[in-house]
Amino acid sequence: MTRRYLLLFGVLLGLRLAGARLVSQPGYMDAYYYYHVARNLYLGRGFVEDVIWNWLNPPPAITHPSNDYWMPLTSVLIAGAFWLLGESFRAAQVPSLLTSAALALFAYHLAGRIFKAERPRLWSAAITAAGGSYFVYWHGTDNFALFGLAGALALYLAGGLPAASGWGAVGAGVLSGAGYLARPDGPLLLAVVVGWILRPGTEANLRRRAGLIFLAMVGFCLAAGPWWARNLAVFGTPLPGGGLKAAWLREYNEVFSYGLGLGPVHYLDWGLGPVLSSKISATLRNLNFFLSLSLILLLPFGLLGAWRLRRSPAFGLAWAYVLVLFVVLTLVFTFPSSRGTLFHSGVVGLPFFAVAVAVGLEAAIRWLARYRARWDPDRAVRNIGLIFIGGFIVASVGLGVRAAGEWDERFRAYEAVAAWFREGGISDPVMVVDPPGYYYVSGTPAVVVANNDLETTWQVCRRYGVRYLLVEPAFPEPWLPLWEDPKASPRFALVDQVGNIKIFRVVD
Repeated sequence: MTRRYLLLFGVLLGLRLAGARLVSQPGYMDAYYYYHVARNLYLGRGFVEDVIWNWLNPPPAITHPSNDYWMPLTSVLIAGAFWLLGESFRAAQVPSLLTSAALALFAYHLAGRIFKAERPRLWSAAITAAGGSYFVYWHGTDNFALFGLAGALALYLAGGLPAASGWGAVGAGVLSGAGYLARPDGPLLLAVVVGWILRPGTEANLRRRAGLIFLAMVGFCLAAGPWWARNLAVFGTPLPGGGLKAAWLREYNEVFSYGLGLGPVHYLDWGLGPVLSSKISATLRNLNFFLSLSLILLLPFGLLGAWRLRRSPAFGLAWAYVLVLFVVLTLVFTFPSSRGTLFHSGVVGLPFFAVAVAVGLEAAIRWLARYRARWDPDRAVRNIGLIFIGGFIVASVGLGVRAAGEWDERFRAYEAVAAWFREGGISDPVMVVDPPGYYYVSGTPAVVVANNDLETTWQVCRRYGVRYLLVEPAFPEPWLPLWEDPKASPRFALVDQVGNIKIFRVVD
């Protein structure tokens, strides 16, 4: 058994290493950010960042304590890879390659609790390894695989409660805490675990349930406690709250609005009509998550399998988590939910969905074989199953290759701009759409664009010592006059254009 697992893990990791060649740099803001903090850890600077990527909690300076919004564990693991292998993007990929391979191996193990045959177990591993729209992200420096693995293991352990020993509760709590250190949605894992322990119909008495909940919370605190202590020492509170302000957004771009004062008053002043309309729109948009997970091809079989597995504790917990996640993100964190948050955090459900697909696909083929006299059921399951699973793998890889083809577009644009600054001997801070990405290319401190009028933008630049404004095609709407007419504001002077990026000097 151990040899089989090691062999499969080796194969999965080998495939990951081959896929890793698709990308050569982090590619987008989140992934650049984790790399940036990891590099500072590796250099002995601690949890610090030299960029400002949002204006939810404006810091006192560009270089300031990191992770008041995003969580630290991904950067910690990347820094560990740097310490072992030296700093490079290839080294930074290693944690994601390992954890995504382990996630597929977990799907194989999970399927073994349902099937005795090897084929559906391999199907489950293959679906998870391919991952649909997740494929390209398995090879980057984001937290998808890490959060997915920690969350899936937490729910798996919790499925044995309350019958299992107290160590199961501690383990579920620790893994939920590890998930929290990877993503701020992690507490939802603990909430689902607690809800499972409290569910009606179990034989455990109230005292035992309370004890298990206490142990799960202890486990969560063991994992999260050191980070809370760091935040208390650095920010004066264990929960800095940058992410919590996202609940009061009226649109996503308000994340980048300086001095907005997000809160209940700002949100409720919007009016009941727009609030309800935003929730309905987000619900419809977020349904796309299930399509991205299955690429439509496997969705019917996944739904059939999910229904058949509904009484299995681990699967019931997984479906409950996905439902809670969908509701909380859609109704509370409405705008971030459809801009990647649901896609990131929903990865926990992927290995469970993969097993559900294997169950539903085999059941559907065997049902159809009953009405085809010439069909051999086992052969039909093998052949038709290979067609569907193979099609899903091909589609996943195809999406990944297409995404990888667009991976370097902004990177190359920033390389050209950074070269322009180096030729001029300029190293002043800049305002740019993707500050961590620009820092990765240039080593220059950067702040994110201000979704404000040009006068406020100028004041922000003055406050943080920003000397240059990079106006990209993805500029904030209030900057439209400057994009159309470089002389629209006396506060900014056009000095050059590199590619499709206009470079403005901030006028004193």
